[in-house]
Amino acid sequence: MRGEVTSVHKTGYYVRVGDNTVFAIINNSYLGDDKPVVGDVVEMDKRADQHIILGIQTRKNYIARYDHFRERYQGFAANVDVIFVVTSANREFSPNRVRRFLALSGDQNVRKIIVLTKIDMATELPEIVKTIQTQFAGIEHIAINALDRAQVDKLKKLVKKGQSMLLLGSSGVGKSTIINTLAGTNIKTNEVKDERHFNKGKHTTSSRNMYYTPCGRKIIDVPGVRIVGIEREVAQSSELFDTIMDLAVGCKFRNCAHKTEDGCAVKAAIENGDIEPEELQWYFDTLDASERDKKRTR
Repeated sequence: MRGEVTSVHKTGYYVRVGDNTVFAIINNSYLGDDKPVVGDVVEMDKRADQHIILGIQTRKNYIARYDHFRERYQGFAANVDVIFVVTSANREFSPNRVRRFLALSGDQNVRKIIVLTKIDMATELPEIVKTIQTQFAGIEHIAINALDRAQVDKLKKLVKKGQSMLLLGSSGVGKSTIINTLAGTNIKTNEVKDERHFNKGKHTTSSRNMYYTPCGRKIIDVPGVRIVGIEREVAQSSELFDTIMDLAVGCKFRNCAHKTEDGCAVKAAIENGDIEPEELQWYFDTLDASERDKKRTR
């Protein structure tokens, strides 16, 4: 029996088989440390009244944060077609946070789109859009009011029928509102209209879930991530820093840090005007954030 994992909980997994959903547990003797995540296609067996997950089909991709304490990846989604990095168009907006969410997929072939929400309350929208266009020139972006169905419908046009979209972003940026609009669900959101809270919602998704929309798309929602764990090597391999990594091949020293070393091809490119100094600084900021994550978990 084969099915698609639609929800992950501490006690087990909900798996969609055809038009039905069943609850299943895993068989550690078959899977070892590799646990299913939302979006996985799994093989199951039914023993008595219990469904048992025996194996995981080969994944198209695997989206995970790096757990520096356990020194391993904590997966939360698989077989994703489009990643929407959702961020509010207010003081919650942080280019570094957006960059780290984008970097979670590493060098995997996944379409990424930045979604600006709460534009109805935005006072600096033109400046934020300009920042995105400058710092994420190769990444698509869209600005919406998540409460406006016509605007949210623009998102489903970016995802083909049968494909899955993963929503990533901090708590309260509007992910649940987007899901409610697209999938017709009723996930509770309690907006805080106090400026001290930056117009954040109090609701936080507590489990990882997949929702099916009436138009044939799939939405994967995960809890708001407070610390986006990224392994240093994954951050370096992200397509966000392709230019720097390509230039680094020409550095005199293999372990060049692109700071004060002689023969640094990256610094030379900056001096020649081939790349902007800000691009190297963004690279440093992302790696520094990875190191901070590691120290927090020690």
